[in-house]
Amino acid sequence: MDGDNLTSRYLGFWRRIILLVAVIIGSMLLFYKAPALLTASWVDFTQQKADEVKSPYKAIGNEGKRLQALPLETYIQEKTQGKIIKLEADRWRNFYRDIYLVGTREIDKSKYADRISPRDVEILKWQTGRTGYFVPIFFKVQELPIQEWNLSPQEGAYVYLVISEKESAKYLRVEYHDYLSTSGPMTSVYPEPPAHLYYPYRNVGWGVLGIGILLAIFLPQPRKRENVIEYPRFRLVMGDILGVILLLLFFCLPFLINGGTVQAVKGWWGLSLIFWFLALGPVLILYSSAAYASFHVRLGEDSLHIARAGSGREYRYDDVEGVERLELHNPAWFRKLFFWVLMFSFLSGKGASSSSVGTYFLSEAAAYTGLALYFKDGHIQYIWITDALGNVLLPGYENIVRVLQGHGVPYHVTDKVIEKFLPLP
Repeated sequence: MDGDNLTSRYLGFWRRIILLVAVIIGSMLLFYKAPALLTASWVDFTQQKADEVKSPYKAIGNEGKRLQALPLETYIQEKTQGKIIKLEADRWRNFYRDIYLVGTREIDKSKYADRISPRDVEILKWQTGRTGYFVPIFFKVQELPIQEWNLSPQEGAYVYLVISEKESAKYLRVEYHDYLSTSGPMTSVYPEPPAHLYYPYRNVGWGVLGIGILLAIFLPQPRKRENVIEYPRFRLVMGDILGVILLLLFFCLPFLINGGTVQAVKGWWGLSLIFWFLALGPVLILYSSAAYASFHVRLGEDSLHIARAGSGREYRYDDVEGVERLELHNPAWFRKLFFWVLMFSFLSGKGASSSSVGTYFLSEAAAYTGLALYFKDGHIQYIWITDALGNVLLPGYENIVRVLQGHGVPYHVTDKVIEKFLPLP
């Protein structure tokens, strides 16, 4: 086997490992949410005080009447609970101006136009005649000096900022949002931040996935050679596709259910563990596909060459003691484990999903047929010729038996069953 073809087989192994890693890392980055964000919103206390006695239901409570009757300064002190920080007007004037422009519908003039909740964007778009509606603007925690403002990094903490210009005070409310403490299984965040702040690594995640897929497609493929027995490429590709689909399903579901990558660990982590355990199946599919893609047997005149993952070894036919046809099943403890996962699904009261039922029966019924080549040095080489359902995986495997028998190597067809995980080529 020439070096170029051996190298391409080595790349055939790594293309699938790269794809596996890209799917895992890319998915984690796609669903990663910012652990915390800040919002800053304009506050018009004069308008807010007047609105205390306005109600679309025409039922004004005593508290609203009391607040509306307060002097403005007293009203502000009561609403802010004294959490007011005075800022230098020259330093923060532009900051105030850009936040105010968003609330007055002049979004295009504000540099914070892309920091609004998608829902608020729609409100500002359709309610053009509404005044005094100042939406929150989102910021990363490190973008604002919260320590300087004595703002505690905990959910719901807030502070009011004020600058004085031309004998008038302008207020902003800055609030801390801890999404690790507030977002949980099947919950939503309101108002939802814009995607580029809420999912800070989403573009990187798409990039990682894209690179992994492109490498899996365009890395060199080994050329077909005579007297070489190998696993069909189309079967390997179908295995890759199946593995990726199942991996995305089982690995990403906890992120969707819990609301993020970190939340999958802090939320319903028990459910996450079940899905991630099921994700080991597609991980094994992709890794097996990588091993099979790099494997080949080349039959020569006096020896056979066996390659795996880019490395090759030559064996003389005289070094082979015998060939045995056998069957392999999953370990008993492994089958029982899937049985208890299925029972747990039933006992949870929600019924067993089709995926857990199917996984259990597949683990129970899986039976692989293969050849075991026994060498005089004690080495055993397994060559698997069917999949778990009995379909032939390795066309031409009969030639291996025929050539070995032609060189005096005994061949045994036995009822031997071994219970272990599928040994890769």
